[in-house]
Amino acid sequence: MKRKNIFIISLLVAYLFNLSAIKAQTYPFSAKWDLSSTTTKTAATSGPVTAADEKFVNTEVNQYTGPNSSQRVRMAGTNNTWPANITYQFDTVYVQFSVKPNAPNKMIVDSLSLFIAATSTSTMEANIYYSTDSTFATSTKIRYVDASSNNYVSRDLLTQVFMNNLNVEVPEGKVFYIRIYPWVESSSIATGKYIALQNVFISGKVVSVATPSSVVWPLTSDASPVVSGLLIAQNVTYSDSMKYYGSTNLPNNTTGQTEKVGAIQTVSKVWSAESDTVSYLYIQFAASPKTGGTFDVDSVTLNIGGWYESQFKASLMFSKSPDFSDGKILISDKTLPGNAVEKWKVTIDTMIQSGETFYLRVYPYNTHAVGWAKLIAISNVTIYGKT
Repeated sequence: MKRKNIFIISLLVAYLFNLSAIKAQTYPFSAKWDLSSTTTKTAATSGPVTAADEKFVNTEVNQYTGPNSSQRVRMAGTNNTWPANITYQFDTVYVQFSVKPNAPNKMIVDSLSLFIAATSTSTMEANIYYSTDSTFATSTKIRYVDASSNNYVSRDLLTQVFMNNLNVEVPEGKVFYIRIYPWVESSSIATGKYIALQNVFISGKVVSVATPSSVVWPLTSDASPVVSGLLIAQNVTYSDSMKYYGSTNLPNNTTGQTEKVGAIQTVSKVWSAESDTVSYLYIQFAASPKTGGTFDVDSVTLNIGGWYESQFKASLMFSKSPDFSDGKILISDKTLPGNAVEKWKVTIDTMIQSGETFYLRVYPYNTHAVGWAKLIAISNVTIYGKT
């Protein structure tokens, strides 16, 4: 496989093509609570968000017999009555709806809407707020006007409360809330009065956040990778002519420390004399972003050398194709230290889309024909980037 010149040109072209920085991806989201039966206290969601069930604080559901089979809510623990002479909300009597972005994303709330009515009374009022503060110490009141001159909630007629262009940012770990505080204005105790709710809807977009991610193959015991971040990694694989032998301890010429490393041999236990990289000798590592994500690979590191041999060379290549038909050289034909390893580090800038895989191969070869007990030493092969 004599590829040096063409791969060096390919690498330059690929580098120039991938110079663009990571761009955040956005996804639409929505959360809707129908509130038309006992099963719709749970929201139907779309997009990478999580919505909580409808929450009742000193309130409770009394049937679904409001306008358009909407949910009827009353004050709880008072024998279906509301106190007399109340002219403003109870801070401890409300119904709440909430939604949050799934980690590690943030959420932008663009719009909200709900339908509200009163039943069995013409003097029901309600304050509606939204907030990203669970205590509602900081909140925004939603202004709405019903048919009544006193701004009472319309009796037996669902009225839509709607707001758009909100542009409320909800970071990872935060929650967007809507609260409805109802009360009845009456000079005497009000019995059998309800606030009716239906079709509470919150929508906007989720913005993906770049997350440091990596995969490391220690190679000191088995093929299993260690994954950090939103990645899927494959076990190390070998060409048909190579296999794992075991592990040993060798000095690392880069760090000055002795390290445990894996040892790789040829299946035949002999090495043919080669003047360049050959296609039938390689060790392969592969990683992919989880579905829906991207993986911006920015660097690769590994420890590599020879064990009982100082005439090994190796090349390092990557590809998005499992057959390496578009393989690109990272390091070409570098002589390896004997009975030691050294650290290789290469900077890369390539984007792996959802459904694609980043393949990394080490191609070792020997410049002399040698027999048994000549092995490649390698450890801590690591692919770094952001998902």
